[in-house]
Parts: sequence; C-alpha cells; structure tokens
Amino acid sequence: MRSTRDDKGKEKLLAVMIRLSEIVSIVLWLMQNNGVNSESLCRMTTYKIKYKGLNTVTDVVEFVLQNFTEMNKLWVRMQHQAGKNLHVLNQIDGIDLDMYKDTVLPRILEQVVNCKDELAQYYLMDCIIQVFPDEYHLQTLETLLGACPQL
Repeated sequence: MRSTRDDKGKEKLLAVMIRLSEIVSIVLWLMQNNGVNSESLCRMTTYKIKYKGLNTVTDVVEFVLQNFTEMNKLWVRMQHQAGKNLHVLNQIDGIDLDMYKDTVLPRILEQVVNCKDELAQYYLMDCIIQVFPDEYHLQTLETLLGACPQL
C-alpha cells in the first residue's frame, strides 16, 4: 500500500517537473521568436529588481512566482487553442478521408515534428488521435506511425 502512495507522489512530482519544463520551453521559444536572448532577459529582470522596488528576497521570489503563474496561464491557453483548432478542422464539412490523408494529416504532422518540443509533440499527437475519427486513423496508420520516430 505504501509503495502505491509513494508511486503516486513520484508521479505528481514528475508531472510538476514536466509542467515546469514545458514553461521553460515556451519562454525560450518566445524569447527566440521575439529577439530576446538570455542576456537581455537577465538585464530586464535586473532592471525590474532594481527599479521596481524589489529589494528583498521575498520581493524577488514573489516577482518570479508571478512570472511563473503568467507563463503557466500562457501555456494552458496555447494548449487549448491547438486542441481547439484541430477540433474545428474535424468539424469542417467536406473534409473526407482523402483530404485528411493527402492534406490535413501531413500538414498537422509537419507542424508537430517541426515544433521540436517533446511535451508539445506528445500533447498534439494525443489531440490528433482523440479529435479525428478512428476510421481515418486506421486508413492513415502508416503515416501517423511514420511520424513517431521523428518526434
């Protein structure tokens, strides 16, 4: 019984670590795509600490935790939007198996593979599997599985 409780605790800790890793990945991605490097981020943080009245360790911890909270909210919104977009694709009348096989799935998989964020890739693959019909997956199994080694 105790090992089950310990396993659940380890799973929760792993989930928290994964979430933190996701947030760091998003911040790094945002920094890269917005021309912010780690040096300028440090300068911005130093500026905020110096000029925003963050004089104590408690102030700095509160500042970092606030940033953490905002980044976490951003990640949740980004995940929701990606899943929502896939759901919208699935609802479009006129997308049949041929269009899914020839256009939709290859374009989605291209984005999943190119994002290079392991956790985002896992999430998006899960969305694909949940959103689109099983019949489509059976007919495109080779394509779907062919993308897995690239993740």
